Amino acid sequence: MLMPMPTDEQVTAGNPGDDPATALGGRDYGATLWEPSEQSVRDAKITGYLDWLHQASGRVLAGYDELWRWSVAEPDRKSVV
Repeated sequence: MLMPMPTDEQVTAGNPGDDPATALGGRDYGATLWEPSEQSVRDAKITGYLDWLHQASGRVLAGYDELWRWSVAEPDRKSVV
């Protein structure tokens, strides 16, 4: 069963002398578990889309975050005509 994320007070509450960083399993939740290889990034569909978008419109976006911001800020400009 899934449990709610602990609060900061719950995470730091431990036995006296416990390292607060390791009480309740530690504060490392959110740590990066996996990163794609350079080849995976090169071969990804979104990388191809960013390349196509650049060639078709001259727009240069540095990655997913910029692509997402652009798509939200300018939803009517997703097609390049």
